[in-house]
Amino acid sequence: VGRYEAVTDIKGDLVDPADFLVIARRAVQQASRIEIDHHPLDTFDARTRFALWWLQLFAKNETAKSELRWQTLAADLELDMVRDLLIEGKGVRFTDAAKHRKLKAVKPITGDSAVIDVALAMAAAWPDGLGAVGEVLAASGREDDPFLWAVLSFLTDRLPDADPDAIAANKVLRNRHGVEGAARGVVAQEEAD
Repeated sequence: VGRYEAVTDIKGDLVDPADFLVIARRAVQQASRIEIDHHPLDTFDARTRFALWWLQLFAKNETAKSELRWQTLAADLELDMVRDLLIEGKGVRFTDAAKHRKLKAVKPITGDSAVIDVALAMAAAWPDGLGAVGEVLAASGREDDPFLWAVLSFLTDRLPDADPDAIAANKVLRNRHGVEGAARGVVAQEEAD
């Protein structure tokens, strides 16, 4: 694109060179063929896909705010759809589960929640015990969802070992059967009521 004085579309209208940056970023994401626990990245919902790609690129390191703009363009998402996944300061970095939970308090976890939101809510609930994590899982209706468990595994692999979210996700994974049992208990109690 940089070699030409102007680039036009099929109708002869000028094309913004920034459009090609979005295409290039998408191509890089597709070419990298990232798999999350044997699930291709593009099989996740758009919000989760954005979060996992961000974590793959930056983990929880602070990066330039311009990256947020480019990554949302490449993901074909509106900034408002992912803003709560990042913490803004001088730059931006991926959120912490506890902070994300506070932001999501007005919009609780449901069966329509993105996988990343459920995973972060489960990690945030871990300090409150197995029952609290089971309640989140039950509210999501994702007890048997391999994508959820893959995201939790990705968090433990991608985040630093000492990161509180990595530790919580690891504990949730190690106690998966107990969490699933707690979720079934919540569902059974709701059905009994």
